[in-house]
Amino acid sequence: MGKGNLGMGKMLDKKGLKVSRRSALPPFLALDVMRKATELTQSGKDIIHLEVGQPSTSAPDAVNQSLISALAQ
Repeated sequence: MGKGNLGMGKMLDKKGLKVSRRSALPPFLALDVMRKATELTQSGKDIIHLEVGQPSTSAPDAVNQSLISALAQ
C-alpha cells in the first residue's frame, strides 16, 4: 500500500504531475456532508469536522491504518 493513499493508485498527467480526483465528486456532496455533520453535532454527537478542504499532503500512515481498522469493525 502506498504511503498515505489508502491503496488508491496515483494518477499522473502527461507531465508526470499528480491528477486530483476530487473533481469527480458531485459538486454539493461536501455541503450534504456538512449539513449531516451539523445535525449530528446539534443532536449531541461528538463530531470532528473534516468534510471540507483540499489538503496538499496525505494523512500519516498511522492515521490511515487506524481508519482502515475502524472501518473494518
